[in-house]
Amino acid sequence: MKNLGDMLDYVLEHYNLNLVSDEGLKVRALLTEVIPKKISSMLSIENNLNYRVYGSFGGRPNIAFIPWIVIMDEKLCDGKSAQKGIYPVLLFKEDMSEVYLSLNLGTTFFKDQGQIMRGKFKSTRDLVIASKSALRNLIDIEGQDKNEINDLGGKKDRYYIEGNIASICYKKNQIPNDETFTKDLVRMMGYISKYKMLKEDHPLEVFVNKVLNNNISLPSDSQDARYQEKVDISDPQDIDTGLPIMKSKKVKTTRNGYVGDPKITKRALLNANYKCEYDSSHITFVNEITGKNYVEGHHLIPLSSQDQFDYSIDVPENIVSLCPNCHRKIHKASKTQKKEMIHKLFTSREQGLIKRGIVTTQEHIESFYY
Repeated sequence: MKNLGDMLDYVLEHYNLNLVSDEGLKVRALLTEVIPKKISSMLSIENNLNYRVYGSFGGRPNIAFIPWIVIMDEKLCDGKSAQKGIYPVLLFKEDMSEVYLSLNLGTTFFKDQGQIMRGKFKSTRDLVIASKSALRNLIDIEGQDKNEINDLGGKKDRYYIEGNIASICYKKNQIPNDETFTKDLVRMMGYISKYKMLKEDHPLEVFVNKVLNNNISLPSDSQDARYQEKVDISDPQDIDTGLPIMKSKKVKTTRNGYVGDPKITKRALLNANYKCEYDSSHITFVNEITGKNYVEGHHLIPLSSQDQFDYSIDVPENIVSLCPNCHRKIHKASKTQKKEMIHKLFTSREQGLIKRGIVTTQEHIESFYY
């Protein structure tokens, strides 16, 4: 068998709860050796030491009701087990009628955390579901993959259903060719890349808490790039009194609960004379639209934390002008470097923030970044 579809169909046809026949031994080899090698080759990760692709049909002497094959980035899963993190996994339904390619949460971690992370959630199951839903929105799963797994049939499904962030179902004898399957795998790995970008260096427990509290500061990704484009073509907000402004209502978005006004950001860039406010010597290039040095607007206090403040934080005093490199630096640099940047930017903005009714500290702002 050369095609992955044929291999998966063979498992679906011959899997049982003893796996001692000639067919059963072949199923064992397919799950633990052949299919993992095939997937590694399809994704060109066979020589990448960060990844581990492996399968399981349960422990001895018990055979699993739901065998699986996982594609794990060990840096994102805290080691060599599928108990923690996010990863693509092939999950076989107990009746062997179909197999799912699922982007799934390692839920043993949530069980082990117990009351530490559970907080307002009544059970581990509720915590997993809430985390899954928040991550699904944050990672911005494509519509074709926003599928729930309704039933796997296993008596102990290990929260596979609750932890499913995205999935594709392949029915027995209807599994696509390798070209289509590779595209599906690559799309799942793309979600992993988005997750990796968002998680940065946060331990999983810190990242999940930030996600559940809607407190993630996104780097300058495609969404932010589109926002910066809107800023470029906007007229600047008229100069106002500089006094506190009531915060706006939440707007449903995959980014956070509030949307910035491009006109206000444009006013902040104009106030900064289109210079990088962390280092004014950072000259980039002339923006074709504005005719000025290209800079980007960055909310020092992230909009995702608006609920923690009585007045709007979408004001020029909270928006700093940064060159693209410094913009990425404040999102992705080390804790020490971020702290240095926040100190300089907050010191220059503190009095203006106070006038706007935004009373905070450097330490409070730092908590939004790490």
